[in-house]
Amino acid sequence: MAEERSKFWENTSINVIINVIRTVTTALIGLLLVPYYIDTLGVATYGIIPLATTISSYILIISDSLVSACSRYTVIAIQSENPDEMSKVFNTAFVGIGKNVLLLIPIILLFSYFSTTIFSISDDAVFDVRVMFLLILSSAAVVTFSSAFNSIFSAYNKLYILYAARIIYSVSQVVLIILAFTFTVPSLIDIGIAYFISALILMLIVVYKSLKLCPGIKIRPYDYDKAVFREMGSLGVWTIVMKVGTLLYIQMSLIMTNILLGPESEGSFAIVVSLISMMSTACISIVVAIEPIVYRVYSDKDVEKLIKISTTAMRVIALVFAFPVAFVIVFSPELLTVWVGSEFTYLSEIITIAYVAELIYISAPILDSIPIIFLKLRGVAILTLIFGIVNLILAVVLVSIFEMGIVGIITAWSVSIIVQTVLKLIYDAKVIGAPGFIYIKALIPGYVMCAVSVVLFSLLDRFFSFTPSWLTLILLAVVLFAVYSVIIMLFVVREEEKRMISAVIPSSIRRYLPSVITGIK
Repeated sequence: MAEERSKFWENTSINVIINVIRTVTTALIGLLLVPYYIDTLGVATYGIIPLATTISSYILIISDSLVSACSRYTVIAIQSENPDEMSKVFNTAFVGIGKNVLLLIPIILLFSYFSTTIFSISDDAVFDVRVMFLLILSSAAVVTFSSAFNSIFSAYNKLYILYAARIIYSVSQVVLIILAFTFTVPSLIDIGIAYFISALILMLIVVYKSLKLCPGIKIRPYDYDKAVFREMGSLGVWTIVMKVGTLLYIQMSLIMTNILLGPESEGSFAIVVSLISMMSTACISIVVAIEPIVYRVYSDKDVEKLIKISTTAMRVIALVFAFPVAFVIVFSPELLTVWVGSEFTYLSEIITIAYVAELIYISAPILDSIPIIFLKLRGVAILTLIFGIVNLILAVVLVSIFEMGIVGIITAWSVSIIVQTVLKLIYDAKVIGAPGFIYIKALIPGYVMCAVSVVLFSLLDRFFSFTPSWLTLILLAVVLFAVYSVIIMLFVVREEEKRMISAVIPSSIRRYLPSVITGIK
């Protein structure tokens, strides 16, 4: 049992490594595809692509919320090792999610058709935009359906299998898009086709691997239990409310830019959204890998350990990501120049405003599973919805009345995110039974190191000029991060925190690491 538990914990590091690879792959794809799209399609047409992926989040909100709610019950059922309970809970989730996806088909068809009426689209692009919306929304529905199997990987803490499948999913999208753009006239329809085919590939891999990992689970629709599904649905209702609120933040900011300022401004703002999303995705790559441990500790009824793990995780994540946040703030002009062109360096001010909120925004998701496992999601959902509406209203006021343009939209997002997240952290502490400001205090070292790094990087940028290129930026980031890492490991990260981190590192690797990293004398 002890060996099995140790292996369960050690899988976390494998999950993190593979998910970081997935995140880096996704980030590189995003970095390279944005200028590629702008060069081949134009900035206005490019802006339609993130708009379509954003709308897919709105259309699939009920199904996605149900997946999140079902996951809690499925993971706990699998870890109970009760075959009958496993089959009942899994198939209830499987059938319920499948029904919801089927119900979305007419909504997808209607929205795809009327998308060109809702958004500012040129007359010659109407057909292509409608077909692209149809294919991207359909691909999102396929991915959501396949998510019914994701909880199996989480229960065994083998999320690295799922992450590897998602790497294949992302790479296949790019390969198909490049092939289509190379051998045919580039169009939005090609992008939609690539999304849909890649979604089918992902679904096949996930279904096959999950059933192989847990052979005790069989797809038996007759095991569907209405009572269990109603229980899942009760959690799902507040998950829906929370997701609706979440979609009123940066996704809504993108849509409001299109509606209030037009497609050209929306295309430029999409670049900033990409940077926000890439940083968030990088952080979530670590956060979601830790989630199975949270479920396991909760199953053991060890609340004190759960508080310690969640606090340590938030503190360490804030310290780690303080560096890239500071780096992007200071070197955003150089980054924009080599990424999308010097004509977009005016976005540096927008990025700085956004990244003031970015650190708390990307650190908070470590606690997302807390209100779910304690079945206390209502408070978080209401908070998220309220400040999502605040973001929307504030954006309209700052743009329409104060004529602040894109600056107004990103300011509204930053203010809303900071206030909402602070209140959420206090609520999460109350749910778990910890002191009210414990998680806010855990963020302070990260913000201090971020502020210090911004000052030092600004001095470096002022006195040592260099020609912007990917090579120089990468080398600079690597050198500075190495120095930064040594400093925080020596002077900021506590010994207890180092030992907790080392517990998720495979013993075959841990024995070769110095005590300054492991905390083991």
